Amino acid sequence: MIRINSRAELKSFLEENHWFEDGYITELNSEVLSDNKLSSVHIRIGYQIAGDYRAGNPRTVREFTIKACGIKLWTYDDKTCFNPEHCMQGIELLDDGMGIQFDIPEIVTLICEELIVNRPFDIESITKPWLSEREYIATIPGREVPLPEEWISWLQKEGFNVSWRFAGSEAKLPEKVSYPDYSGWFLQKTDKVKITDFGVFFFHVEDKEGRLFLHIENKDSDVDLWFAITKIIAQMPRTTILCGNCTFSGEQWIKYLADGTYTV
Repeated sequence: MIRINSRAELKSFLEENHWFEDGYITELNSEVLSDNKLSSVHIRIGYQIAGDYRAGNPRTVREFTIKACGIKLWTYDDKTCFNPEHCMQGIELLDDGMGIQFDIPEIVTLICEELIVNRPFDIESITKPWLSEREYIATIPGREVPLPEEWISWLQKEGFNVSWRFAGSEAKLPEKVSYPDYSGWFLQKTDKVKITDFGVFFFHVEDKEGRLFLHIENKDSDVDLWFAITKIIAQMPRTTILCGNCTFSGEQWIKYLADGTYTV
């Protein structure tokens, strides 16, 4: 057990543990005195120290239990958005004193006089699958970069009237889109171009050594358009998809869209 009573000690502890970047918090509890004054806050926090982040692979996590005493500020309450499976950006040290901030995913602030940190323990486990709702990377061997007008045609068959645009622009004709590298362009529903700034973002488009790479992100498009574009990509032969920490074949992605299931 260690006691942390100064900002310098707190900074050293966070540095030794890589600022808990990509870590997680599974428990948050507080003790309240009879006069309703907050006595202490208890935190269970951990981060991965071995293995990788791919779904289904072995990993080792290091967990700490921490007791904060002499509470000066604690912004967490029963209305705070808290997800124990959320992957944190890390712990941020505030400018003055014994203050920290962290995301759970809502940002929470703790300022106290002392932290009591129990000896850590290491846990062997299997990496759980998680899927991004906004980012999707595909590799398709033997496929040339689709023409901008092909996307419009494919999406028309799926029931969507779409236009190309760049950030904040009006709709652009497909022949105005840079080809073969239209990285930085967006596809958006035509009737939403005037009321949005973005759409489905083609972050990176490249034909390299006979392989097509597509990295797309959903900036502010409707989810139905987002899934329609990912389905079109998945239907291309021999597609491999990376989403979150999961890898899919094209067939597996289409099945996931249909029934929401994925087996590691």
